[in-house]
Amino acid sequence: MKESTPVINEPKTDSFTLYKKDPRLNTSVYQLASKKKSQNLRTDLSQEFSQYKDDENFFDAIRQYKTDQKNKIINDLEIAPLQNRQRILKALSALADSILFVTYERVFQIMKARHGMPCFLSSYKQTVPANLAILGMGKLGGQEINYYSDLDIIFVYSHRGETLSTPAMDNRQFFVKLAQKYINVLSVMTSAGRCYEIDTELRPSGNSGALVISYDHFLDHQMNKAQTWERYALLRARAMASNWDFQDQLDKQINKLAYQHVIDKEVVPQMHKIRKQVIKERAIQETNGFDIKLGDGGLMDIEFIAHLIQLKYGLIHPNLQQRSLFELFEALKKHDILSSSELGSLSRAHLYYRSIESLLHLEKKRSDSFLLFDTSFSELITEKLNLTSVKEAIKDLQEDVRKIYKRFYPLA
Repeated sequence: MKESTPVINEPKTDSFTLYKKDPRLNTSVYQLASKKKSQNLRTDLSQEFSQYKDDENFFDAIRQYKTDQKNKIINDLEIAPLQNRQRILKALSALADSILFVTYERVFQIMKARHGMPCFLSSYKQTVPANLAILGMGKLGGQEINYYSDLDIIFVYSHRGETLSTPAMDNRQFFVKLAQKYINVLSVMTSAGRCYEIDTELRPSGNSGALVISYDHFLDHQMNKAQTWERYALLRARAMASNWDFQDQLDKQINKLAYQHVIDKEVVPQMHKIRKQVIKERAIQETNGFDIKLGDGGLMDIEFIAHLIQLKYGLIHPNLQQRSLFELFEALKKHDILSSSELGSLSRAHLYYRSIESLLHLEKKRSDSFLLFDTSFSELITEKLNLTSVKEAIKDLQEDVRKIYKRFYPLA
């Protein structure tokens, strides 16, 4: 096997190593998910699905598992939609995590049987397995996905090298094939339904870029070539990998990439420009309805406010280094960055918007964020959320969010 240069080990003088000495980072309360809990979940599910020797039966079984678990969440928690919203979104995200892990394990075994184990030569000239990480982005990274949310992911593999097979296959080629099959397994419609729609557009260079990138390529891109919006996206990125060491390494580097630099004066106008473009090109504009996700004063405005606060203050106040907006709003109570009125308005709007979005998903059985007013369904939402009028409630929430947005993005 040809020797390939390992890229996990950090050079002694790189910026990450230097930044580890910053006491503000060393006191961070930012925590990774419990390894023990995740390991137990993976083991239990792997054992549960090991009975399905045939791949097609496995793929149907994993879909049925998702349906059963989703229905359980609905029956147990939707009886109190506002009080339980954070629990609901976290439960749906944990379900997605478990399916991603178990499906990856199955697909990896299929690919390894066909092409051999992807490996690299360590600095001690030992042959060591290479690993693939799935970066959960957006609401998947923040563990706040909804019932029919797409899953935004980026594939990053640990080392260049080749498989232990004859003929050998380049690791990049192996992981590309694995990622393609993995996406197909999760997204294809079978008699048991579909697991998830997978979106990989957040990877470097978008759809025109490589589907799978190496760890060193990922770091180089983020440090030297990434656009402003990509740094925003890293604030919620969460690594999921079959190898815990690689997962931890990637998670720690992502955290530093997101928070290590003070933002420059161009960030605010750049992000506001992107926000305006999204409203113009993608938001549904109707006078008798509202786009919960993309409309003026909607969820995206809240996210832009929250992420700007994190970029400005996250390095100084490490407890703001949260992927979940629910947890960020809780952390903000300890600071005077937002007034109590502003924080209350953002928290309330976020809670109601996510709850309305959930009800829309369940009603339409697909990802949808547009609510049409003056319909029987809007009346149902009014009743479920104990409102006088969902139309008037949204109007008030919009105004509150937009006012705060204009304070952080003065050009609005």
